[in-house]
Amino acid sequence: MNEKITAVCTDMLNGKLNFEAFYDKLTNLSEDTRTDEDTACLLEDVLMELEMISSETKSKKTLNDTAKECAERIIEELSK
Repeated sequence: MNEKITAVCTDMLNGKLNFEAFYDKLTNLSEDTRTDEDTACLLEDVLMELEMISSETKSKKTLNDTAKECAERIIEELSK
């Protein structure tokens, strides 16, 4: 599952996904029963952060920048 998560994050960093698509894909991965518990918790934390930012701003640039920062953080955490 980590490979799938990393691929989604890489797509976000490369501009292949927008905020909404990134959020939806992470949600699906966090709910997948094959995702281990620690990784699912990491994804849920990131999803909550994305929800908070989404409720605070409607700026697509801010949303995408935040999503990219989260993608970088996920990749970093998964590489540990």
